[in-house]
Amino acid sequence: MAKERDDKLQGPLPQLNDQLYHGRLEGEAEAIRHDKQKKAQKLSGQDLLMSYRRHVDRNLVNGFSRKLYAGFWIRLWAFLVDLIFVGALQAILLACVLTFLPDAYLVQWPLVNYLAWQLVLVVYFSLASYLLNGQTLGKALFKLQVVKADQYRLNFGTCFVREGLGKLILSNLPILGLFVVVTPKRQNFMDFFTDTNVVALDQFRFLYEENRI
Repeated sequence: MAKERDDKLQGPLPQLNDQLYHGRLEGEAEAIRHDKQKKAQKLSGQDLLMSYRRHVDRNLVNGFSRKLYAGFWIRLWAFLVDLIFVGALQAILLACVLTFLPDAYLVQWPLVNYLAWQLVLVVYFSLASYLLNGQTLGKALFKLQVVKADQYRLNFGTCFVREGLGKLILSNLPILGLFVVVTPKRQNFMDFFTDTNVVALDQFRFLYEENRI
């Protein structure tokens, strides 16, 4: 009799309890995920990053850490958009400068053009990334942001070295852009000097909604 009772206890009842337990856990996880989705809809990717950026440098679950960072192609498109703005600013600068230059200087047009391009490039990327806290107009359009672990707001020195000088070097040696493809956190060559990363804000939002961070 006791044996039959033990057999009954080991039968469908424990399995039913397990199903109920796992079902409750799944329901709780789904509720948490739903709440996070509602919260994410109200906040921008930047707001989420500011609140949960402590997770940027830690290894996330199931290899998501690499996907958190912006890839080569989207960064290339953002850079090309920025170059359009640089070209427009360069044209405006040259129009103003050449208005006041003596005619003799016009002979040096290629040199003036090159120097104006380099100057506008450095100033644009340095100031834009500083004023927009790690974003340029191109990065903002494609929802990318430069972040640094110990700076919730990038200082001007970081922006000048990483963005200004970095883009100056990159424009003359574009082959260096391939660093993004081979590095674990998709860092470019200047990220190693400034200890920075470029985060894809949409991917950060996705990881937040999926309760990965």
